[in-house]
Amino acid sequence: SLVSWEHFFHSLMLYHENLRRDVPSADSTQYRHPPMRGITQRELEGLTAFLQLLTTIITWV
Repeated sequence: SLVSWEHFFHSLMLYHENLRRDVPSADSTQYRHPPMRGITQRELEGLTAFLQLLTTIITWV
C-alpha cells in the first residue's frame, strides 16, 4: 500500500505532541519519577529511518 508524505509528517507531529504532553511539571518532579516516554524502540528506528530518507531527498533536490 502507498504511504504519502502527509502521513509521515502527520505521524511526526503526533509523536512530538505526545512527547511534549509527557513532560512533567516542575512541581511534580520532586515527588515522583518522571513518566516513561510514549515511544518504542521500533518507532524510534522508524522515525530515524524517515529522517534519514528525508535528508537524502533534500540533499538531492
